[in-house]
Amino acid sequence: MTNYSLKPTDENALGLLKTDPIGRNKYIRRFIQMLTRMEDDCYTVALNGDWGSGKTFFVKQIKMIPDAYNPQSNMDEEQCKAVQQCYRDNSCPDSYATVYYDAWAFDNHDDPILSLVYTTLKSGCGEEPEGKGNSLIEAAVRVIDVIKGTNLTEIYGAFKNQQPEKLTAEIEKTEDLKDSIRAFIDTLIQEKGNRLIIFIDELDRCKPDYAIRLLERIKHYFDDERITFVFSVNLTQLQWTVKGYYGSSFDATGYLEKFFDFFFTVPRVDSVRFLWNSMNLDTDSVTGQMCVAIIKQFNFSMRQMERYIRVMKIIEMGDACENARSRRDKATAFVGEFVIPLLIGLQINATLAQEVVKL
Repeated sequence: MTNYSLKPTDENALGLLKTDPIGRNKYIRRFIQMLTRMEDDCYTVALNGDWGSGKTFFVKQIKMIPDAYNPQSNMDEEQCKAVQQCYRDNSCPDSYATVYYDAWAFDNHDDPILSLVYTTLKSGCGEEPEGKGNSLIEAAVRVIDVIKGTNLTEIYGAFKNQQPEKLTAEIEKTEDLKDSIRAFIDTLIQEKGNRLIIFIDELDRCKPDYAIRLLERIKHYFDDERITFVFSVNLTQLQWTVKGYYGSSFDATGYLEKFFDFFFTVPRVDSVRFLWNSMNLDTDSVTGQMCVAIIKQFNFSMRQMERYIRVMKIIEMGDACENARSRRDKATAFVGEFVIPLLIGLQINATLAQEVVKL
C-alpha cells in the first residue's frame, strides 16, 4: 500500500516544485515578488493556514528560490540548477540569506534567542559550523555569552525593589545583547547577502510561554531594517496560545495585529488536481467523483485529503454500480460508493460529524 503522506523534506519540497501537482507555484512566485517590495524596513508577515494545509511545504519551497539564486548560499550546485529550472525568473533576488526555524523543535529551551541564533548560524555556515577564526561563529558566541549574563528576572526585581544601581547594570546587559545580535546580523549579511529572510514555522504548536517569549524577543532584539520575518502559523490556534499565556479575557487579536505587519492566507489546494496528480485517484470513476464531492463539501485540508484517500484505497470496491444487476447488488453498490465514502468523510472531519449527530 502506497503511503501518500509526504513529509516536508527538502527533497519532497523540490519534487513538488518541479511537478506543481497542487497548483501553488504561481503563489510562490507572487510571494517572492512581494518580499522584494519589503526591503526598506523590518517586516513581520503572518502566513495563516489551518493545520494540515501545507504551510511547511509552502515556506520551504519559497525559501528554496532565493537560496538557489544566491551564490553564497549552502545549497549544492545540482539543487540550485534544479530549482532555477523550475522558477525560470532571472529577476529573483540573488542576495537574500534565508533561515528556516522550526519553533516547535526548540520549545523546551529557556531562551528562544539561543536556538534562533544557532539555527541562523547553521544556515550561514552549513550543517556543522566549525573552525577558529570564523567571524560568524565568533559573533554568535558573543551573543551566547551576553545571554548567559543577562537575567530578565533580576531586571524586574531591581525595578520593583528600587535598586537603581542593579537596575542600571542589568539594563546595560540588555543593551549589550542588542548590540551583539546586531553585530551577528551584520556579519551574516556581510558574508551571505544584503537581506535576511527568517521563516518561523510551527509557532502555534509551541507551549504558550515559549511562543510569547519568541515573539517578544524578536520584537525587542531583531528590529533590524535588513530582516523580514515570515511566520507560518494557524492564527486561530495562536490566538488561543496568547490567551493561554495572558488570560482568557486578553485581546489576543489586538496583540497579534500589533506584532504582524501583514497577514496572508495559504492558498487553497486545487483538490481535483491534487487527487489526480498526487494521490493517483481516478476522478472519472463513480467512487472518485463521490470522493471529490465530499472533499470539496467538507473543505478538507491537504492532510485530511491524504488521510481520506488512504482509507478509501484500503477499502476500494471499484465501480460496483456499473456492474450491479440485481436489487441487492445495486443496494450494496450504493452503500459502497456513496454511503461508505460519506461516513469516512465524516470520520475525518470530526467537527462536522458532531454537527450531523445533533441534527
